[in-house]
Amino acid sequence: MYVTYCKNKPDSNQLILEHAGTFFDEIQQRHGLANSISSYLIKPVQRITKYQLLLKELLTCCEEGKGELKDGLEVMLSVPKKANDAMHVSMLEGFDENLDVQGELILQDAFQVWDPKSLIRKGRERHLFLFEISLVFSKEIKDSSGHTKYVYKNKLLTSELGVTEHVEGDPCKFALWSGRTPSSDNKTVLKASNIETKQEWIKNIREVIQERIIHLKGALKEPIQLPKTPAKLRNNSKRDGVEDVDSQGDGSSQPDTISIASRTSQNTVDSDKLSGGCELTVVLQDFNAGHSSELSIQVGQTVELLERPSERPGWCLVRTTERSPPQEGLVPSSALCISHSRSSVEMDCFFPLVKEASGALATLTEEQRGT
Repeated sequence: MYVTYCKNKPDSNQLILEHAGTFFDEIQQRHGLANSISSYLIKPVQRITKYQLLLKELLTCCEEGKGELKDGLEVMLSVPKKANDAMHVSMLEGFDENLDVQGELILQDAFQVWDPKSLIRKGRERHLFLFEISLVFSKEIKDSSGHTKYVYKNKLLTSELGVTEHVEGDPCKFALWSGRTPSSDNKTVLKASNIETKQEWIKNIREVIQERIIHLKGALKEPIQLPKTPAKLRNNSKRDGVEDVDSQGDGSSQPDTISIASRTSQNTVDSDKLSGGCELTVVLQDFNAGHSSELSIQVGQTVELLERPSERPGWCLVRTTERSPPQEGLVPSSALCISHSRSSVEMDCFFPLVKEASGALATLTEEQRGT
């Protein structure tokens, strides 16, 4: 309620200026009121900080219900930021999609941005909105009334993002990219106003990437069932060189169940040695090192993928991103999953159902032909 009120307050002030005229001034004089309408309208906003002080004081002298008081204080402490974020989002124009679908707004701030697709190699002022689902880029402008507006420019899906924390030449710069590895063609360089802002954004972007990957993996754990009468599967891509599969079944055949949970072998990364940068990778299975060259990792941890050694098939050389100093070691490739792009490897990792279903149908067909 307070967030909505704060977000709408600039509009309500403008409406009063445009349409109220002397009405509220006359009411104030007629009833001998001490405060103007503007003073009354600002009170709910001022009350937010008063609630914070009250709850902090209650925490120092109350033992019973301390957990609820902490929860209440946490909510009230978040209101100013949420209200400020909501005000900025309300000024975004030209974004044709439903903003509610983008998930919770996590951060918003101004950056200098170098776009790899721009012919002019010059940083541009952009206002960024980090949602759970996407990162939205916009340009700040002033309308005819002098009010700030944000004109939508483009967006990046958080499930396709990779992060390069250090950019040579400026400690406030970092880079975002999509694809297998960062390159000059897909790397967007951002410069924050200070190092603290940069670190906050990198931390939250990495958390969002990790949460999206875990969410996608969890959403695909439910098994699917093949139909009793398999339909013809046709591969529309001639480049694969795979012939169409005709599947015929009888009405008595039982549906086959396919579960992603049992396909840990799909959670692998590219077998070629990576060059030109490192991939951000999320750990999907715990692993305890059994040798000095190996590295212990835990589910949900973020690591950088360095190499897939040819002498150790099924293993990857990774480096930690959350430990100081960083540690390197070998881990099973089946414990990892690409966290930033929807390349063919990641599609195998998160969306193996189509391939698995195709293979299962082909197997059913061969068995039926044999009978």
